[in-house]
Amino acid sequence: MRKLKLISILATVAFAVLPACQQLEPDAFDKPSSARMSDFLEDIRTTLAAEQYGWTMDYFPGSKYAGVTYALKFTNQEVTACLETAPTVTETSSYALKTDDGAVLSFDTYNTVLHAYATPDQKNYQAKGGDFEFEISSFDKEKKEIVLIGKRSRNHCTLRPLTKPAEEYFAGVKEFENSLAIPAAAATVDGKEIELYVDSGNRSITIGEKGAEEADLQIVRYILTENTLRFSQPFSIGNVEFDEWTYDAQNGT
Repeated sequence: MRKLKLISILATVAFAVLPACQQLEPDAFDKPSSARMSDFLEDIRTTLAAEQYGWTMDYFPGSKYAGVTYALKFTNQEVTACLETAPTVTETSSYALKTDDGAVLSFDTYNTVLHAYATPDQKNYQAKGGDFEFEISSFDKEKKEIVLIGKRSRNHCTLRPLTKPAEEYFAGVKEFENSLAIPAAAATVDGKEIELYVDSGNRSITIGEKGAEEADLQIVRYILTENTLRFSQPFSIGNVEFDEWTYDAQNGT
């Protein structure tokens, strides 16, 4: 594991390919593509409904709004959702797994929690840059990780299993958020002197080489887990790629 002076960083890459997108010869399959897609969607449905505590969903609305985490508990037909900002407020509605130029997860019945960032109002006629329909980009069955792409925003969201009740998990996230005290930091990565500035309100980090012009800086968005900052998409500094940073509040590293 690579370590910065202030933050230790985990970088992982997972690769998964939809069955319908595998580059194989047509006669290698014993089912037509429509049947394979149907099996794929049912496999996802079964996986979603099987988790005792449900799933977290990293959710990134429009760039003016901070990334947030949803907790989602699925049955075969319905989903119960809450947000980290109000974990005791839940709402249940139907969802659909369907095909629309590929596999899609759609929260197709209005839900005030799930549609909070995707519903227009008088102040936000284009809503808040959120989505309620997502292309299923990848499904790693072994890791139980499902990567989604918002059909409108093209923002990446990821589903991961919860290992405890949502309210307990979000309490840990809040405790971790309160422990963060890193408005600015410096580090050396891949032989480069790096400076970073954290906007905790918008959950974004501006990062670049020391003395870099504004045009050369990267702005990366993140959500919080119980002990990490998890980015909306991987980013690179030199030849090093990062998708998550781990912060030890006790040691300040």
